Amino acid sequence: MEKSAPQSEPMDDGTGSSAAASRLRAELAGLEQQVGLALSLGLAFWEWDVPTGAIHRLGGAAAFLGDAFDGAPATNTGWAELIHPDDLQLAHRAFEPCLRAESDEWLSTLRLRRPDGTWQWMEVGGRVVERSPDRLPRRVLGVVQDNRARKLAEDAVLRDAELLSKVSAAVICSDMDGVVTYWNEGAARLYGYSASERLGKSLFSPYGPERRLAAEAAFEDIRHGRAFDGEWQGQRRDGSSVWVEARVSMFRDAQGRPAGVIGISHDISERRRAEAERRHLEQQLFQAQKMETVGTLAGGIAHDFNNILTAILVHAELGANGELTPARTQEAFCQIRQASLRAKDLVKRILTFTRPQEPERRLVSATELLRDAAKFSRAIVPSTIDIQLEISGEPGEIWVDTNQFHQVVLNLVSNASQAMTDAQGQLSFRLEPRQLVAPRLTSTGEVPAGSYLLLAVRDNGAGMDNEARQRAFEPFFTTKRVGEGTGLGLSIVQGIVHSHGGGIELASAPGDGTTFVIYWPATAERAPLSSAPPSSSTLRGRGQRVLVVDDEHAVALAARLALESLGYVAKCVTSPEEFFEELARSPNYDLALLDHTMPRMTGLDVAIQLRAAGDELPIIIASGDGRHLTSEVLKPIGHAAALRKPFEMEQLAEAVSRLLARRRHD
Repeated sequence: MEKSAPQSEPMDDGTGSSAAASRLRAELAGLEQQVGLALSLGLAFWEWDVPTGAIHRLGGAAAFLGDAFDGAPATNTGWAELIHPDDLQLAHRAFEPCLRAESDEWLSTLRLRRPDGTWQWMEVGGRVVERSPDRLPRRVLGVVQDNRARKLAEDAVLRDAELLSKVSAAVICSDMDGVVTYWNEGAARLYGYSASERLGKSLFSPYGPERRLAAEAAFEDIRHGRAFDGEWQGQRRDGSSVWVEARVSMFRDAQGRPAGVIGISHDISERRRAEAERRHLEQQLFQAQKMETVGTLAGGIAHDFNNILTAILVHAELGANGELTPARTQEAFCQIRQASLRAKDLVKRILTFTRPQEPERRLVSATELLRDAAKFSRAIVPSTIDIQLEISGEPGEIWVDTNQFHQVVLNLVSNASQAMTDAQGQLSFRLEPRQLVAPRLTSTGEVPAGSYLLLAVRDNGAGMDNEARQRAFEPFFTTKRVGEGTGLGLSIVQGIVHSHGGGIELASAPGDGTTFVIYWPATAERAPLSSAPPSSSTLRGRGQRVLVVDDEHAVALAARLALESLGYVAKCVTSPEEFFEELARSPNYDLALLDHTMPRMTGLDVAIQLRAAGDELPIIIASGDGRHLTSEVLKPIGHAAALRKPFEMEQLAEAVSRLLARRRHD
């Protein structure tokens, strides 16, 4: 313990004050021993004789005041001269309640001048331990504590709080239970709540039940140390939603214990709107370019359909005239079926390719995808141009939007076809896996190291000069005559490949043809194997009654005959009105097969009206365009399914059997 300053014995005034002072000194000495630990932490104790102004040092460390502490002033006025002028009135005001006997304790944070002339923050406080008969303070026991570290920390907190309040971003803090502890001006602007409205409230209170569950789950992850860094849909005071880019993480106190959660977020609603508008414009541009491709496809498609119809008509006439033997008749029907399946496949490709839709990527076999695209390309390439397809190694699967992949291939094929004069030449596709051990610079930018599928499309046409090669991917650049093209084909190819994370190499020279090599990111995943549909022979009916309605009599009749051959009792009508009349006459049908596109009422309208009348008859709606017959649309109807036209016997048998079985189990 430090040596105490010499103390003079006060004179006995006859009232026993000398004895009281001795007792007080003894108590103080004992107190000093009891708080030895506190003294070692930088505390200094003192006693103030208020009537005389004398201040006695009782002990305690005072290194924070410098070596001259032992020679510090011995009176209160001397100490007052050490107080910073700006803090002197603060110290007086802090002690005034003690002077008025309103309190026995006081505390003040102020600056004291060190012997070297510098100012140091201190915390000075005391307690009145003796008063005169008129309640004035006679003796005060006090303590001085170094407050530099805490004051610096408080100043830093205030400074940081001031800075955070001014930043444009929303800064929100909560405790570990999700109760808001900080809400800056940026948060008030973004969410519409003032700080007073949110402090002390739950972070999740603005959300509805579903969003609240999602927010609480995300907060629980953050509580366990998993920071959130991404986009989030917040809720404003007026009930509107706002998209923000947020970084939310847990923070710890000085002892390393979890103390709370802090989130910083920026409003990105405008950016998302701009991105949505850009995607919309890209889709419009993409669709316009597809329509240009369809124009190119038209001649080839007509050629294919004429071949298909020729096969169907000739074999049908031979069979109808009775000029074929039974064996030849069976062969003719097989040829008619094969031609019809070709037509079905061609229509499906055209609808899939031309239909406006949002990009949807899925895992597909690269080999099958390229074979499919090459087959479709045949329609836009003159028959005098030879098409070759080469598959090397095991290309595996890729994540891709198949429609966009077809667009890439068709655009390249269209360019190649037009580059080969007199419709003579050779067009080749080559697909092979390739591993890049280092990033590779392509004509459209750098692609990172990794696994790729290389798709090379080569023609032996006229080729490009240096200027055309340099500008090939520029939007609206074209070497064709006015009115023969938009110049968007290769630009769209680049955009699609880039969006899938790939790149394109272009090699061409006048008279030496052109080669496009596309680096398409590969994946180690495998596409699920498709199971073969059950045979119609195992899905026969047992005399259940089916009512068919289709405004095309030939289709309605074909469906009726197919159902009867499958073991059902079927009847067909050709309008929704006849359908309802038949049900009114004979309500004991087991299933209805409805055409979706009919005059006055669609198949979906018929189904809804049927359910509104309380009829739970199972319904199959057949359509050549099933975009509007999704599971979300059919689910509210109940006991309903969709069947894509044109359908085969096996597909019809499976749809009817499955729906009837589902009805039995419900």
